[in-house]
Amino acid sequence: MRMVAPVRGQRSTSSTSGRTPRVALSLHQLPLPARARTFRLLVGHDPRQQRSVEWQPGSTVTIGDEGFTLFAVWRPNGIEIVYDANVGLETQCLSSNGTNLTTAAERRTTPTVVPASSAAAAQAPCTPPGHTLNGWSLTGAGPLTLVKGAALPASFTGTSQTLYAKWEPDRFDLSVQAGSLIVNSAEQLRMVKICAGVSQLVTFTATKNGVAAAGQIIDVEVARTGAPPITQQKLTTDDSGRVQVNFELDPNYTPQFVSGSFVNQVAGLIFVERDPLQCVAKSITITGERTTVGGKSGITVNGTTTGFKKGDTVVPYIRFPGQTTYLGRVRSS
Repeated sequence: MRMVAPVRGQRSTSSTSGRTPRVALSLHQLPLPARARTFRLLVGHDPRQQRSVEWQPGSTVTIGDEGFTLFAVWRPNGIEIVYDANVGLETQCLSSNGTNLTTAAERRTTPTVVPASSAAAAQAPCTPPGHTLNGWSLTGAGPLTLVKGAALPASFTGTSQTLYAKWEPDRFDLSVQAGSLIVNSAEQLRMVKICAGVSQLVTFTATKNGVAAAGQIIDVEVARTGAPPITQQKLTTDDSGRVQVNFELDPNYTPQFVSGSFVNQVAGLIFVERDPLQCVAKSITITGERTTVGGKSGITVNGTTTGFKKGDTVVPYIRFPGQTTYLGRVRSS
């Protein structure tokens, strides 16, 4: 966009020579507001108001008897911009230091000239609680036009613009993991079988608008049905949005619940005792004793097992020193 402002002059006739005067034009001081000149650059002058440069600034122009008007030709040189938080005065709008800005003037920036290559602001003058800035619109009720941080359009160059913030409600989520099982806050409680007295690592992960919520508080509770909570903790998430607790199931009180809450989201697991036989390490102990069986030299083998159920089959393989063949099949009792 090129702006023009007129500069007027009048011929001064010499009574002695009668020659047509030559007038040097230096047209930098024009009747254009100073603020506008900060983002427009004078590139020349046009006598016909066609916005094409015929004379450069400071050119010497021959003036006849008639009056004359020259029109300045401007080149865009920046953008004058205002950012409006676009939040009604009945709604809180907090500045970066937590102060509620209560007037319309406080909720918009002062006009500022920025280079044409600038990006849209990533922050509004203030933020309504529970919301995140999406970007900017050209009108208060208009659609999202510019994502925050996006380059300002070339069409803005040389103009004054007011951009209005577009907000979206914050979205929170919480998930809980034990072993390979992961349950998020949108799902029902799931049951996990664990061995009593064995430590189980439980991990909670919090997100805000799909991004890890670092430095946030998760309330973690261990409880059982129909009784007060066993433990309650307030834990702060790490850079990955996570907190971890070690949980041991008391076999005298099952089932037990481990749950976490983050803002308006709750996620948890129900822990019940696994079959005790599945919690004992399996082992087989075999002892052998040389003896005579039916008048022949042999060996009597006895064994004990741990962690096996009655009826399980084990196959011990036996060989004597110097032999390469393994023999034997035994069914445990």
